[in-house]
Amino acid sequence: MARPKQAFCKRGHPMSGDNLRITTGGIRQCKACNLIAQSAYRKNDKGNDACKRRDLKTVCWTLERFKDALISQNNACAICKTSFSSFPKSPFADHDHLERKPRALLCSACNSGLGLFKDSPALLEYAAEYLRKYGK
Repeated sequence: MARPKQAFCKRGHPMSGDNLRITTGGIRQCKACNLIAQSAYRKNDKGNDACKRRDLKTVCWTLERFKDALISQNNACAICKTSFSSFPKSPFADHDHLERKPRALLCSACNSGLGLFKDSPALLEYAAEYLRKYGK
């Protein structure tokens, strides 16, 4: 005989509608409790490292290389030299998109700038000439 479906989780959240998550294995989970557990996991060192390691893997970095780069760059952006402690987000692990090779750690503004200029030195030089022409 099948067990009756729970109406509420252990913390009292409803196990229905937008708060119900069904895993690929068919297990019913409370989304609110799942978010609480994920947040707690990411805040401890093991979880933080695991999440960072997963994110870095997609851009051809390792956690060890990331930590070494923080030290070698004095915890500052490789381009503007601003300390990463003054930014709300974690440093961005920059990489060559064609050769899939790591480059350096950047702040969000410098990382976005390179992306908007399509990683093109020529476009960046044209932009610098433009700024010099108009007195910057």
